[in-house]
Amino acid sequence: MPQAEGHESSLATLGGWLGDRRDAIASQVIVRDVAGQTEVSIDHRFSCDLEPHAGWHVRTRPTLLPRAHFASYAGAKIKGAAHDRGRAIYCHDPLSNEVTAALSYHLDGRAHFPLLVTAFGFRIDTAGSAFMRERTLAAALVIKHHLHAIAAAVGRGGHVDIDLNKRDDQLDLAKELGFRKARKVRDFRPSGHHLRQAAPG
Repeated sequence: MPQAEGHESSLATLGGWLGDRRDAIASQVIVRDVAGQTEVSIDHRFSCDLEPHAGWHVRTRPTLLPRAHFASYAGAKIKGAAHDRGRAIYCHDPLSNEVTAALSYHLDGRAHFPLLVTAFGFRIDTAGSAFMRERTLAAALVIKHHLHAIAAAVGRGGHVDIDLNKRDDQLDLAKELGFRKARKVRDFRPSGHHLRQAAPG
């Protein structure tokens, strides 16, 4: 995925914009306890006045991830997530009417465990398009802010963690989204790079 000039400052601007709207985002995240299981649902359509971010539709409704658009590993992990409990989130781009990013996550039964991203689905068909590269990273950032709202709602501190394989090519992308080395979590044994993004604000 080629580097896009100026995208870091654009993502930082977007991150600040999303942080200022964390209450509005939290209001669109529905968390329920159903027979001892935490169920999450999101259907959030919103616009953005920042260039080049026209807006998104974030939802937990299962959506096909075309193989031409997403890596097979991420697609399989996201497809296999517990959709009935909202463990996969998709970000739709109203400009293209396509999924621009997606992810799956896990909520462990142990309350001291963080909300853990299990797969990031970035678009892989961005070669030669700085706009599409920035768009998929921006969409992932948008989803991540919804994860912060979930983590806060279920009492996990509002932060979001990810455990990447030591050879995972998404490490640099995760760092671009703001993830940094995480502190140790009792009883949690990471398989590679354990990263954390603090709660916004």
